[in-house]
Amino acid sequence: MQDETAVKLDMLSKSLDMKKEVLIEILAQTKKQEEILNSGQNNEDAFELVVKDKGRLIKKLTELDNGFEKVFSEIADNVRNNKNAYKVYILGLQEKIRTVTDIGMDIENLERSNKTKFDAYMNKRRGELRKSRMSSKTVATYYNNMLKRNGAESSFFMDQKK
Repeated sequence: MQDETAVKLDMLSKSLDMKKEVLIEILAQTKKQEEILNSGQNNEDAFELVVKDKGRLIKKLTELDNGFEKVFSEIADNVRNNKNAYKVYILGLQEKIRTVTDIGMDIENLERSNKTKFDAYMNKRRGELRKSRMSSKTVATYYNNMLKRNGAESSFFMDQKK
C-alpha cells in the first residue's frame, strides 16, 4: 500500500507543479490586463481576449484542483497514519503549496487593483454614453421642433395666400 501511496504523492507533486505553471500564466494575463487598463486607450478587444484566455486557464486550474483533491482523498488516511514514512513527500508538497499560495495572492492583489481601474473606466464610459445620448436627444428634439415650426409656418403661409 505504501508504494501506491508514494506514486500518488508523486502525482500530487506533479499536479502542484502544473498548477504553479498555470498560475504563472494567469498572473501574466492579469499583468496584461493591468497594462491595457493603465494605457488609457480604448482597447476593449484586447481586454476581452485576455479575459477569454484567463477563463481557459481558470478552467484548467479547476480541473487540476479537482484531480488533486480526488487523489489526495484516496491516500489521506494512509499518509496521516504513516507521517514519518512520507515525511519527505509531505515537506515537498507543503513547500509547493506555499509557492502556489504566494502566486495566488499576487494574482488576487493585482486583480483587486485591476478591478478598481476597470470600475473607473466603466464609469467614465457610462458618462460618455450618457453625454452622447443627451447630445443625440437634444439634437433630435431640436430637429423635431424645427420641423414642427417650419411645418406650422408653411401651413400658415399657405392659408394666407388663399
